[in-house]
Amino acid sequence: NVECVELYHPAYVLRLPRLRERFYRDIYDVARTAGATTMPLSALARNSRYAGAVEPYWLNNRQSYPGANPWYSIDVETTGEEFGRTVGWSVGDTQSAKFYVGMAPQAGWPAHMFVHNGKFDLPKIGMDPWDLKLWDDTMLQAYVLRYPEMSLEALGDRLVGLRKRKYSDLMKEAVAVASNQVEDLIRSLAPFEDRKALNAFRREQLAPIKARAKDFSLALEMIPDEASKYAAMDPLITARIAKVLTEELEAEPKLKWVYENMEKPAMPVIYELEKNGVYIDQAALDPIQEELEQIETESVEGLRQYQTPAGPQFPELNPFSPQQLLSAFSGHFFIVLRSTDKTELLTLVGAETFDVLDERVQREQQSGLSMFVWNVLRARNARKFKSTYVARMRQVDSNGRLHGSFNQTVVATQRLSGSDPNLQNIPNRTELGRRIRRAFAAPEGKVLLKLDFSQLELRCIAHLVQEPTLIAAYRSEATGTKIDIHDMMRAELEL
Repeated sequence: NVECVELYHPAYVLRLPRLRERFYRDIYDVARTAGATTMPLSALARNSRYAGAVEPYWLNNRQSYPGANPWYSIDVETTGEEFGRTVGWSVGDTQSAKFYVGMAPQAGWPAHMFVHNGKFDLPKIGMDPWDLKLWDDTMLQAYVLRYPEMSLEALGDRLVGLRKRKYSDLMKEAVAVASNQVEDLIRSLAPFEDRKALNAFRREQLAPIKARAKDFSLALEMIPDEASKYAAMDPLITARIAKVLTEELEAEPKLKWVYENMEKPAMPVIYELEKNGVYIDQAALDPIQEELEQIETESVEGLRQYQTPAGPQFPELNPFSPQQLLSAFSGHFFIVLRSTDKTELLTLVGAETFDVLDERVQREQQSGLSMFVWNVLRARNARKFKSTYVARMRQVDSNGRLHGSFNQTVVATQRLSGSDPNLQNIPNRTELGRRIRRAFAAPEGKVLLKLDFSQLELRCIAHLVQEPTLIAAYRSEATGTKIDIHDMMRAELEL
């Protein structure tokens, strides 16, 4: 029996996301303190992310589990961040699957399981990624087999005919339902005399919803049936495609060797890289941020000094608006719309890039159209640096370390790619970019060590095809003879 006090009038609290979350959290905490091991899915708690594991199993009793065959699989749902809180977990095999709310057990798992993107899931169930005998990753298997798309949605549709909605679509629906609840609440309240107060109240209620736009617990609260179905589909699809991919690898011994001896052992190394992160000197970012804000302000003000190419109907062009840029520059420049709906002016009159134009403007002051375009691109460039690098590099943990993502299954040549932010692509062609790079520092008592392979691809080619000239050249390095491989190859080919 739980007594609700303070602001907890259920008819009111369930309509406000922030109070609803607090309400369920307190109920959950009281029940757990009282020794409860399960939480009932009552009408009150059905939409709560704290609904608990309503049918807990002991995982060592596999006969009570859906995963009682070799294609046992698991998936974890979180608050959205790479190292975020676990919201729920799903288990299944080729025949059935089930979703459970709450923290996944940290022990008692079977001797082997399949995952899709194990770098994300395995640590959240207490499993050591370094123990390679415990798991296989269908995403890595598909990558080695050169499937064009490695997402669970694409592989499920292509290999076993199971279609699964995208996570982004699920969360859009959850956000829409939550936002509509806020609007219903506003309509039920007494009319606001002040429109500014109404808008402020609306923003206040929508802010926690927008902040959780990637948080699976929001979907559990708003659309629990759809969210549970979505989560349960993951291990079911994983188990079925695991059977197909494993059979394909068995038929390709060389690719199976690559998977077992290269891609699979690399995953825990990449996980450790992401978990450890890199130290960021926040003090070094302060003057960079101030300079970028000044550049952006100066560039926007500079636009007013020049006539837009489309005429006077754009007296105050917003350089960050794709629609306004399309209208203003249509017929004057080549414009490319990216998939993210961001407009980028790729070429100017005379096929000039921003770097070329920037260098020319700095060298000799231009006027008219060139200066107008230069200010547009300069403002956009400053904002891009702020959002892509400086703002993201502010998002460090309590130890001042930034945790980016290294993607193992994106680049076809088996190199890693980076994202959020791309730590492999910090700009260095400009002084500003080099200053941003210097913010990557070593903590006290440590040093940064930079290592790079010398002509790795050419050495691999020399070994694989046993090219005698290349082999002789590289072997000569052991005797201290330095040979420029590129000059040697040009001479051999008489170029």
